[in-house]
Amino acid sequence: TMHALAKELSHTYINIHILPSMSCIWGHLKQVKIALRAIRVLSELPWDYFVNLSGQDFPLVTQQQVCEVLLPLAGKNFLHVVDQRRDWPSSLVRLTRYHVFPCGRHLTVPILRRSVSPDVTYYAGSSWFTLHRNFCDYLLSDPFPESLLCQYRLSACSDEGYFQTAIMNSPFRQSVVNDNLRFISWHKGSSHPRDLGIEDFATLTTCDKLFARKFQPNSAVLHALRERLGKE
Repeated sequence: TMHALAKELSHTYINIHILPSMSCIWGHLKQVKIALRAIRVLSELPWDYFVNLSGQDFPLVTQQQVCEVLLPLAGKNFLHVVDQRRDWPSSLVRLTRYHVFPCGRHLTVPILRRSVSPDVTYYAGSSWFTLHRNFCDYLLSDPFPESLLCQYRLSACSDEGYFQTAIMNSPFRQSVVNDNLRFISWHKGSSHPRDLGIEDFATLTTCDKLFARKFQPNSAVLHALRERLGKE
């Protein structure tokens, strides 16, 4: 498994840190808490950007090229941002209804509704991002992100809203670049990304993104990307 491989690599590379496992359900607030826990652990170490990736993500450029892209943009934060009230009002149901997850299933509580803060402008977007150290430190130290976390309790898909809302209501608002630096291809009419294949290789190697998703393990396109990166 991905966790077992990372644990094995951590014995060789001292800069790999494995956090204790936490059960996680898609759409649950735990997804946000896991990211915040990782940021807190890493706060003891020197770094510039926090990049969240899954086991189905893969880099499109080398680590050196990632640094070459990000260093001139130091202080910027890269994530998709949409004003929910103005541009995506149907998504506010994620916050205005109660959502529970019994036995790993997502259920919306009927009839009951809850209010959202009139002092906060709510945003949503992709759950994949690249955040600068300064904003990450703010997430851990300022009372607003902590109070916002309470507002996202019993919500749905908080990982697609918490970080956007936190940064757009903060002094870091002007640092946002509305781009998560990922290449993602969506099934037509679906909210789920499709698996990338060898037919996408040309697009993946000419786009301006740093990472891409989703890939299936041992796919031909992954082998081709690994070979290409090994030559650079």
